[in-house]
Amino acid sequence: MPDWKSLLKRPLSLRKKKNKEPKESNKSDTHIVKSHNNYNEKTSNGNGEETVTVTHVKKITTTDESGHTETQVITYTTEEPLSEFQDNLQTTPHEEVDSTYLQESPHSHPTSGGNHVLHQQQPPTEQKFTSELNRNDTNKNDVPTNSHKNDAKQTLVEDQDPVSQSAPIVTKNFVKHFNSDERDFTKVDHHARNTPSLKTKDIVTLSHHLTSPFPITIDKLRAIYTWIAENIEYDVKALFSGKIHHMEASEVLSKRLAVCDGYGELFNALAKEAKLDTWKISGHAKGAGYSPGADIDSFQFAHAWNGTCVDGEYLLIDSTWGAGVVEGQSFVQRFDPFYFLVTPSKFIYSHLPRKEEEQYLEPPLNKTQFVSLPFVKPPYFTAGLSFITKIPNEIEVDHDKLVFEIERTHPDESKALHAHLAWNGQQVPVFIQRLGGHGKSGGRLYRFHCEIPSKGEGKLNIFVLLNGNQGPLASQLLIRNRGSGTRQGPFVTTFSVPFSFTIINPIHATLKYNSKQVFELVIFDQEESTLPQFCLFTPGKDTQMMKKVEQNLTDGSIKFAIETTLDERGKWNLTYMRDEETLDFIAQYTVQ
Repeated sequence: MPDWKSLLKRPLSLRKKKNKEPKESNKSDTHIVKSHNNYNEKTSNGNGEETVTVTHVKKITTTDESGHTETQVITYTTEEPLSEFQDNLQTTPHEEVDSTYLQESPHSHPTSGGNHVLHQQQPPTEQKFTSELNRNDTNKNDVPTNSHKNDAKQTLVEDQDPVSQSAPIVTKNFVKHFNSDERDFTKVDHHARNTPSLKTKDIVTLSHHLTSPFPITIDKLRAIYTWIAENIEYDVKALFSGKIHHMEASEVLSKRLAVCDGYGELFNALAKEAKLDTWKISGHAKGAGYSPGADIDSFQFAHAWNGTCVDGEYLLIDSTWGAGVVEGQSFVQRFDPFYFLVTPSKFIYSHLPRKEEEQYLEPPLNKTQFVSLPFVKPPYFTAGLSFITKIPNEIEVDHDKLVFEIERTHPDESKALHAHLAWNGQQVPVFIQRLGGHGKSGGRLYRFHCEIPSKGEGKLNIFVLLNGNQGPLASQLLIRNRGSGTRQGPFVTTFSVPFSFTIINPIHATLKYNSKQVFELVIFDQEESTLPQFCLFTPGKDTQMMKKVEQNLTDGSIKFAIETTLDERGKWNLTYMRDEETLDFIAQYTVQ
């Protein structure tokens, strides 16, 4: 394992405090580190001056032609006179420290119990997310943009998501970040899955069979990951009984049954036999049975996984979670490639190592920050989702309404986003709007409107729909409402149409009789010449044509609108003309 890890086990640290400001490219932060072994010793240079080992951490931000930004951290050490840093020297003790919408309840990944000790830290002042909306559906200026100024008065914590303020640590040999989308593991996976039983009799034979055909380190690691995930069953009986004991790799291989510690031991043994640089990491993880608000220190969330360094980049591997999921009291074998070579900035959302240096992030997160991170699952990352503002996993709402935005950098119209609020045994719909323009990373922006029917708490679930109205859970947030629910109203019902659209206004299904109302509709990804005519169809069967009022050349969106008086009670329909004689519904409202 690279020598730099020992430097980060620091009983002595110095850090110059700086004002919070955006860090410039190629700016260096300097950390003073002395190893545990020479904590009480004085070190001198040739001139008799006392010195300390200085670990320089250099953050470098690069932007490619497409506008994608990457930050990397490079470390190196020097010996410096102690006098230069004496004023800032401080001592610190050395401490050892998926689910389917409309199909299944959210399933969780298994973790194993064990004698793990989580680093106890003094929690900072509790931070909360509150939302107070003063929305009026008749507001003519209520147009979705990348801000809340027209539709919501929100109070958010001012600090950013702590993960966004940390950068993955790399070595001086770093070349580029690993991207699983750029590699095809079909041949490697096929080789691993078709391993003859005679080749699995012992660690040496199996390791040689899995890794020898491949000259590249990543392929060797992948073959081991795939074989373990496909052949080792998770021991749910041990998990739920609490009767867990340490198993050596040879015992795991023989029994083909283990908890996470055994998965980590077997992976490490197979990798070491092939002279691959891996190690086992212990900590806690948001696995089986976890939901926002759960106690992460609980025995059931103790977990183990593996780390490695490939081409100068520290990456994480969880072959336990890659093997399948726990549903109820049973283990379901289901290969998941996501947990192979995960970047530290994604892994930290679900895994907190006992030793903070094994996060491979600078600066590392503390336990309180980890617990407050939104609870997200692999589809959140594979769909390229990110919350625009800092969203904790527990949100307090004052007056029944919550609004937040998500950027999606891997848009796919065939894989729509869906959300609902699980509240008192009911699924309360969440209204999602696609916004005009692009986010900071060049992705599409979506606004989520959640209205809560009563005082209490429930779970907001966000899904990526893969097949019709079915798809895996991407994120789950705990919502606590202090309001009475009187401001909650049903959202407008929309229908399937052959084009992408968003209703800007009104978003509620029930409208007030004899009031003036602006109807606004935005069409995306469509040539103007191919668009049909849009109109309102009144209860009296009259049609009122909508007009084009705005066109965004940046994203190609076109807005249509009409202002009218709701002078008839009954059903008002937002429609489009499929042909000269046929109107098809887009949305339906009730005026009363």
